[in-house]
Amino acid sequence: MATIKTLNNLDVTRINNQENIIYSDLEKNFVIGRNNDIKLLENDSAIIQSLWNILLTKKGELPFLNDFGTNLDKYLFEQATEDILDEVKDEFIKEINKWDSRVAIIDVKFQSIGENGVAKVDLLFSLNGEVKKQSFPIPT
Repeated sequence: MATIKTLNNLDVTRINNQENIIYSDLEKNFVIGRNNDIKLLENDSAIIQSLWNILLTKKGELPFLNDFGTNLDKYLFEQATEDILDEVKDEFIKEINKWDSRVAIIDVKFQSIGENGVAKVDLLFSLNGEVKKQSFPIPT
């Protein structure tokens, strides 16, 4: 028998009380999958989409969740000094820890802005005891 709990609007399912945890979320572009249903992302893909949503959602953008997201927009047109990057790093860690308890952030690193005006953020995090790395493009 399966027990379903909700965690930050994502389903957490334990099957037969085993430690096999399945995280799921709707695909953000509402892609139609098999059976003409909206495709579900599972496990790592669902977690990565959750992190992406936290990082790129502007605080105040979601009705009834005014505190969800980050204030990346306040850093627009700022010089990418060590102090500014440390502030952004601290904000990322704080907001991810606040909104997604499934991951533990280990490190945040920034890659330089490319010719296309997009910076990259590398997140090193732990998920169920396994260390993972994911890069996110951040428009500047």
